[in-house]
Amino acid sequence: MEFHKKSLVELISGIENKTFTIKEIISAIINRSKEVDKKLNVFEDVDYDYILEKADELDQSEFPYSTNFKGIPIGVKDCYNTERMYTRRGSSIYKDYTAGNDARIIRKARDEGALVIGKTKMAEFSIHEPSDTLNPYNLDHTPGTSSSGSAVAVATGIVPLSFGTQTAASTSKPASYCGIYGFKPTFGVFPRTGVLKTSDTLDTLSVFTRTIEDIEYSFDNLRLSGQNHPYIYNNLDDKKTKNFDEKTKIALIASDSFSKKEEYAKEAFSKFKDELSNVNNFEVEFIELPSFLKDAREVHRKIYNKSISYYFKSEYINHQNELSSLIIDIIEDGDKITLEEYLVELDKQQEMSKEFNAWIKNNYDVVLTLSSSSEAPKGLDYNNHPDSTLIWTLLGLPILATPKFKGPNNLPFGFQIVSAKYDDYNVIEFAKKLKKEKIISDSQVVEV
Repeated sequence: MEFHKKSLVELISGIENKTFTIKEIISAIINRSKEVDKKLNVFEDVDYDYILEKADELDQSEFPYSTNFKGIPIGVKDCYNTERMYTRRGSSIYKDYTAGNDARIIRKARDEGALVIGKTKMAEFSIHEPSDTLNPYNLDHTPGTSSSGSAVAVATGIVPLSFGTQTAASTSKPASYCGIYGFKPTFGVFPRTGVLKTSDTLDTLSVFTRTIEDIEYSFDNLRLSGQNHPYIYNNLDDKKTKNFDEKTKIALIASDSFSKKEEYAKEAFSKFKDELSNVNNFEVEFIELPSFLKDAREVHRKIYNKSISYYFKSEYINHQNELSSLIIDIIEDGDKITLEEYLVELDKQQEMSKEFNAWIKNNYDVVLTLSSSSEAPKGLDYNNHPDSTLIWTLLGLPILATPKFKGPNNLPFGFQIVSAKYDDYNVIEFAKKLKKEKIISDSQVVEV
């Protein structure tokens, strides 16, 4: 049986119905992982023997508590603490570091039966300097930077679910380049405890899958909920989801960077408007970035760079020879930003977020933008092709990177669905509507 082609939901159904055993899944997935990792450099560390042993135990047990992820192999970005394996954070400075504990969200997944197959490779400290992970569609092209290992693990069928992060575009861009789904929920809805911190007001956890149903299942079962989390309880738990069979107002935003995108990407996005307009009850507009967001990139830069300079001061002072020039430049730029300036930018971030939420609720149900400026560029060096993702991350919004298009080299790139804070389920439901209308589809496993 080709377990690597099955979705998360399909695997769970098969396990519950005893169509196959967990050990059968894990044995096959380990073989798949060894085959792919040898070619694409996906994992920083793996735990094959342990999860094979745990698979056997799970098959024999009744598993008396929640079993939402019983027996499911997952990949975990190497900035998440894990009780087992190294947590190297994409840096030689931490080559021997073991956290000894799980990040809160990984602990939850493991308590519910998930099996961590390995720690996926990532950019240095989740920032810009890329790892040696390769793009499964074309080994000469980048898979994205920060969460690249997690994206490749899903795209190649090693795991149906992997964990990433997003502080600028670290989920949307790898998802776009690898032709899969990447979901960054509303800021704070996934608990960040035990994950490497780069920015207090930007860092968000994320998940990668090959189907929208797997995104929904993961979000349902991993997010914070209940009265102990009042913002989430009041704004998300009981929120009614929009019926997208009824009148739906959609904005396609040609962001401030739209003119710098590749011509084929701009053309594909323009034609996308026509495709959406053919759906009953869809009202589609092509608009420019709202004027109140014109300074969003600069606000993000100052918050981001100042935060990096603060959180990696020790590494800069004590291990500068082991840092990339990219992070050194960010730290040195951040050091020039005063605390007073930083606090001003935080206020701007809050005001922009409030203004966007009011704007979208008064005008649109969802906003769509390109996830990347192009298909994956050639080479593994950091490619700072401009895109709008960091703007939506700055605002703390739910973002679903969605596979859709192909570039001139037959490499994938996608668009992203964005909505107001805590409208996470609307974003997911809209994607399900697009799938129902055959505008998008499940991602197919890349054979390597």
